[in-house]
Amino acid sequence: MHSGHDGSNDSASAAATSARRSGGRGRRSRRFRPTAERVERRELLAAFGLVAHGVVERVALPRAIPALDPSSTISVTGLDVSTKAGGLFNGVVATFQSSDPEARAADFTATIDWGPGTTTNAVVRAADGGEFEVVGAYSYSGPGSYAIRTTVSGGTGISGASLATATIAAQPIEVVALAITAEPGGLFNDTVATFKSTAPPAEVQAGNFTALIDWGDGTTQEAVVQPAGDSGFQVLGFHTYPVAGSYPVTTTVVDHVRNTSARVLATATIGTPSISLTASSFAAQPGVPATPAVARFTSTAPGAKAADFTATIDWGDGTAQTNGVVQEVEGGSFEVKDTHTYAVAGEFPVRVTIEDGIRKQTVVSLATAGVGRLVAPLTGGLAPSSDSGVSGSDGVTNVSRPTFLGSSTPWAVVQLYAVRASSWPTETRLLGQAIAGGDGTWSLTSAFLPDGVYSVTAVQTPSKGSPSQPVVLVDSLTIDTIGPRVHGLAFNPKNGTITTVISDVGAGLDESSAQDPTNYTVIPPSTIIGVHPGRGGGQNPFQSPAISGFYSDASAYTIQLDFGGGEGRRWSRGRYMFQVRSGGVVDRAGNALDGEFTGALPSGDGVPGGNFIAKLINNQKARPQPRRAAPPRFAGRG
Repeated sequence: MHSGHDGSNDSASAAATSARRSGGRGRRSRRFRPTAERVERRELLAAFGLVAHGVVERVALPRAIPALDPSSTISVTGLDVSTKAGGLFNGVVATFQSSDPEARAADFTATIDWGPGTTTNAVVRAADGGEFEVVGAYSYSGPGSYAIRTTVSGGTGISGASLATATIAAQPIEVVALAITAEPGGLFNDTVATFKSTAPPAEVQAGNFTALIDWGDGTTQEAVVQPAGDSGFQVLGFHTYPVAGSYPVTTTVVDHVRNTSARVLATATIGTPSISLTASSFAAQPGVPATPAVARFTSTAPGAKAADFTATIDWGDGTAQTNGVVQEVEGGSFEVKDTHTYAVAGEFPVRVTIEDGIRKQTVVSLATAGVGRLVAPLTGGLAPSSDSGVSGSDGVTNVSRPTFLGSSTPWAVVQLYAVRASSWPTETRLLGQAIAGGDGTWSLTSAFLPDGVYSVTAVQTPSKGSPSQPVVLVDSLTIDTIGPRVHGLAFNPKNGTITTVISDVGAGLDESSAQDPTNYTVIPPSTIIGVHPGRGGGQNPFQSPAISGFYSDASAYTIQLDFGGGEGRRWSRGRYMFQVRSGGVVDRAGNALDGEFTGALPSGDGVPGGNFIAKLINNQKARPQPRRAAPPRFAGRG
């Protein structure tokens, strides 16, 4: 313990306080000059408009960044939203300004009440001119007009809110695709899709619409639109596929009166194809060669090998098709790869065609190339070091600020949320946010979580991108910091048995530890200091009893311990000490027995750890046992 100091810290504090009061640069006096490496990382953070909350292992941040000026104010302006029912809105719902000139995006949190009774957390990012933007994502299930309330908080007593309107329109054309089946070389002539218009029935006529069918094999056709029942329409087409396989069929319906359109995708199954093909969407950067695995497929044909197949890739950017490389991978499946360079950023439809030259079949599948917006999958989970439970992998832990690890888009902002199970209204907590490194890995130590069961989700926001859809990282995370306790105790000196009741109100007792006989010991009177040894002087402690019974009911566990050696051995009169070892009896979260005992049950002082030790007194006299007759002795010979 230090009783004094040199006063230098007081001088620095007084100087900073004086500068603040005089309107000088007192708040910045706490900042230190970053190294060249830190300058580069701070510029990166400024590009996001975000600073990580919690513990960020991938990016070193200057630690002495002050909080908002307590006297500052926030002015929030809501932005009206227009979208269609069933579609995902993902964008800016409000902008705001802070009167604190040194405010940063990381100083604020925001929530959005979307109107139909749903509130979500939002992302705050820096914008031009010293403003900030509030970004959120939501999907309205039906048309209508909804009031959106955006609330921004900058700490205790610093907040602002705005109202805006979300106008949700019905989908103008609702198209439903129908399954298409035919035989190779046979004519398909039937309905490929049906649709309805949301316009008033009196204003809807078949002549208002045209339809185009892309049959998936490189041919397109203008379809016939004719009325169907229930104020709907059907799209009729005819086509012949010469080769068996599966083909993606795209039907596009255009309303020329209202200048709207809708598109739907179906699959045409021709014959009985032996190939099952799935194309894979991928990301790339403009001007940089990429060699993605564009598709994977399997074949049910006996003895099929990579040389049997030809792969053709249409990259969707107007360049010539290329022949992909087909190679066999694990599990008997095949993979298609090739190298391509996109000249500009954008989204491009990629068409992969596989032809089986031996069995004369063709299959086609579609995917998307996202160029210029490198978005990697968001993955992660509880760090092994934070899973303190006995299994080490069940998401049960006594760590109230657990660490999570994962991967995402390089340099993306990753935000973690915890939703408490069975809470009403739904209790959602922001656990913090981290910035992924250049290799896409991220690490975050969360804010404090009270005991309970949670599901943990994550959202990533790439640089100059929008928040992703939430991804579940841990479906069930149990925080349990309360150790088990001894709730009841009884002993029978006539047969040497002790019955112990152990309770656990959290994740539950680790039953194997409760049934481990090495965790229980009885010390007889002859070995207790200060106790006069009786006729049984010199007895060793009674250890490793037989477990003669084990019962569990909800959060209570009853263990019957037989210290009589299975022979019903009676204990002599005297005082015994019974001990339950704390480090041995644990719950599923790894909490040791809370065993401190002061004469009243249940045991414990609220902190896991501490052996349970109780004095057992036997005042009953043992009944005298009849002497056994000595066996006859015979004189030996000679």
